[in-house]
Amino acid sequence: MKFLSNRIYSDENGEYRLRNCPKAKVESILARLDAGNNEDQICANYPGINENDIKACKVWATLVMEERYEYKRNKGMKKSRTGTEHPPVKFMFDENLSWKIIPEVLNRVSEVSQIHLEDMAGAKDIEIWERFKTNGSRSVIVTRDDDFITLSQVFAMNTILTHKRMDDLDDQIKQYPYVVHVSGKGRGKNASPGSGLSSSEIAKAFNKYSVGFTKAAMRPRQQNVFCSLNKGGLRAGDSLPQVFERYLTTDYNVRQFFDLDDIAVENLDIDALDIELCINWQKLNKDREHVGLNSVDAATYEGDKLELKPNL
Repeated sequence: MKFLSNRIYSDENGEYRLRNCPKAKVESILARLDAGNNEDQICANYPGINENDIKACKVWATLVMEERYEYKRNKGMKKSRTGTEHPPVKFMFDENLSWKIIPEVLNRVSEVSQIHLEDMAGAKDIEIWERFKTNGSRSVIVTRDDDFITLSQVFAMNTILTHKRMDDLDDQIKQYPYVVHVSGKGRGKNASPGSGLSSSEIAKAFNKYSVGFTKAAMRPRQQNVFCSLNKGGLRAGDSLPQVFERYLTTDYNVRQFFDLDDIAVENLDIDALDIELCINWQKLNKDREHVGLNSVDAATYEGDKLELKPNL
């Protein structure tokens, strides 16, 4: 928890205290919050602390203090409307989104953290992607970084080419993180430009649309591999057929030879296609190289090939 150490420290007795007011124990701040005290009342009782110190206490409680209600609730199994239980969905805020959003969304998600809190500040996107691959659950990366969209596309394409189909790939796709891309006002590498959501607007939007994120991530039939959040609301990203079409060659003669103009992409028999001619390998490999993956070609997908590993 190095990222919060500038606000919280452990004394000689192992008790967590606030640096801006050493007499203020994190446990005491949380007890006052549980008792209904507002932030102004707490700051008045502990001169020197501010709103961000109180937010840090809330984040610390969720991530560190296992006896806290927030921790137990967020780590537990969740029940759907049908009464069946499913593993929690873990929401991971990228480092270009503030950790201060976390206290605002605790009541809306099953588990939440931030890259700094995972001691991964400055990590490559592909390292974050690999870290939050899941088995039986699902991780959702909330980010302003456009490269995570590219990661979702190239890994989806790799899955399509490996299995030679676009349907019944839900289990394979769900092992990867689901991306929620937030537009605009980002600071940090590869943040999308333009007017978009501020941190306070993200918290409000997250509270409004987090149920939609969770449904999209856990849907039995995986309809898209990412979604976008902007001032217009929540928008679905690419489906598997759209990903495949993204990397089809644009050469008209090749498309005409394989009758691609007359067949919907989702109905293509990929196993019957000559993928060496149909796929725009230059474009695919340019995207793969951009996000730290090795190059591929048609021979890569011959026979029963194992999933390709990234160049870390």
